[in-house]
Amino acid sequence: MDSTRASDFISSIHAHEIDRYTRYLTTITPVTEVGMFRRWLFAFASVHTTWQMNCKLYNALNEDFDWIGDPVKLKRRIQGSRCGLQNNRTRFIHEFTEWYWEHPDWYKKDDYESWVEYRDRVKTRVKGLGQAKSSFGIELIYPLNCEVLCTDVHVLRFYSTDTEAFNQGKISEREEREIEQHWVQACKVKGVSPAIARWVFWDRNQNFPDPSYWSCVFERKDYHDIFKKRTIMQW
Repeated sequence: MDSTRASDFISSIHAHEIDRYTRYLTTITPVTEVGMFRRWLFAFASVHTTWQMNCKLYNALNEDFDWIGDPVKLKRRIQGSRCGLQNNRTRFIHEFTEWYWEHPDWYKKDDYESWVEYRDRVKTRVKGLGQAKSSFGIELIYPLNCEVLCTDVHVLRFYSTDTEAFNQGKISEREEREIEQHWVQACKVKGVSPAIARWVFWDRNQNFPDPSYWSCVFERKDYHDIFKKRTIMQW
């Protein structure tokens, strides 16, 4: 693991960026169980796809919830989005949804838990997400204060000293956790939320000044029009 680039990047984040992201994320941080449920749906929709298709599938699932309890309707929504992995997505989202609405409080962080303990606990009930996407769900729910990291391929490559080994999937859980620990600690030193730092990293790579090109799906009820307008303007 080479942490040099990550350390340099985190140090490069400007105070005005932190302030802008903080003010924006305050407006879309979920405060209800339904809002938290939607963030988990977005995390499920993000698996093995582009951010554009991620938003498309999320919009299809969030249009209304008449598919809850009906895996056939759910599969049709997923098939219609053409995002792939339709069988696994259907099974994992259906199982998650059934358990979530029976135990919504279970998906909230308890005060006695560390953030890693919370993520590792929740990970056992979000089958199909793994450590990275479980952390992404938590980033979406607690963007201003969570202390876990979505170790997606972009982050892992940022730390990788052996690209070939990484591309072959040869990264251990220990290495993944070391990356998370370094990122979180470096963010504490900088005074920035680990989630905000990662989103700045992602947005810069996509040549966007903020996350609203995808996070607009959480902003208002007319998210379909907002998303369409912003993506057309940028692409």
